[in-house]
Amino acid sequence: MAHLTNSLITMSLFLGVKVLAKRKGISVSEAGRRGGLKVRKLYGSEFYEAIGRKGGKKGGKVVKQKYGSPFYKEIGHKGGQKVRRLINKGKKSLK
Repeated sequence: MAHLTNSLITMSLFLGVKVLAKRKGISVSEAGRRGGLKVRKLYGSEFYEAIGRKGGKKGGKVVKQKYGSPFYKEIGHKGGQKVRRLINKGKKSLK
């Protein structure tokens, strides 16, 4: 399996999780956890770091090309407003 690309490994693991869950009668979440542990044992934690970095770089570039830099400011502001509303709602429920 070492000759497969990271995306093929990821896809095969995803499909394996669904099959394992169905076969063992466990939740998809539990099957995913078990699969993740197995991958970490086989490839080491560096594998996750590598695919995370690769995905983050590719994803960020695509979003920036598609929506432009101001998009990040906009979604950051929306996220901050959501947090503010949730904090205020929590404070009101304590009164």
